Amino acid sequence: MKNQDLTEVLEQQAATSAILDVISDSPGDLQPVFNMIARSAMRLCHARFCAVFQFDGELLHLVAHCGISDSGLGTYRQEFPRAPGPETAIGRAILSGRVVQIPDVKTDREYGSSLVRTVDYCSVAAVPMLRDGKPIGGIAVLRSIAAPFSDRQIELLKTFAVKASIAIENTRLFQEIQASNRELSETLTYQTATSEVLRLIASSPTELQLVFDMIARNAKELCQGQFGGVFQYDGECSGRGPRSRGPGGFGRM
Repeated sequence: MKNQDLTEVLEQQAATSAILDVISDSPGDLQPVFNMIARSAMRLCHARFCAVFQFDGELLHLVAHCGISDSGLGTYRQEFPRAPGPETAIGRAILSGRVVQIPDVKTDREYGSSLVRTVDYCSVAAVPMLRDGKPIGGIAVLRSIAAPFSDRQIELLKTFAVKASIAIENTRLFQEIQASNRELSETLTYQTATSEVLRLIASSPTELQLVFDMIARNAKELCQGQFGGVFQYDGECSGRGPRSRGPGGFGRM
């Protein structure tokens, strides 16, 4: 293997390892992963710039980019979110679930991204991110020369796409676990509050005020209210509505 080839392989391995480190260090946060993929893909593929997208099943969303000018970025952001279509390489990759290369966008009749009006580029490659065979996003690299990206560069983009898919799935699972933990914590808190009230009722069967006060405090805290009140109704009504009797418990603010 030539020294240049060996250097490229080592750089690609280092970039992949760095992405895995970010995935490990940022559970639940996809943005650092997407940002690193955009930077690494642009550098290692010798691209003019790189963009990373997520696909929600209907629309493509631009989630990270690297190397694009302010004017080009403004144009790009106006294009997204958008439905995938043949007018962009990333749209074709999402629709087909395969790698798409456009060696020269100026000779491609279907290509119609408005980005060509503000950024000088010729070739585009787009690789989809897949989960269970379905597209969930993609990576696109663009460069100035009219020539396809090499097989090694495409394989690298595929590797990055796999890592991005792993990060997305890990984040989804992390968020589900967090939500489950919050739900479990709330359930335990409710059960604890109910047990406290029942214990107080058992230990102070004639002390209604203590029970009312605890119910008011717990209700206010658990419902995140400004105050809580407990009322008794004696069954009688005045012209203004029901009348409360006896002291009720109020949770303090």
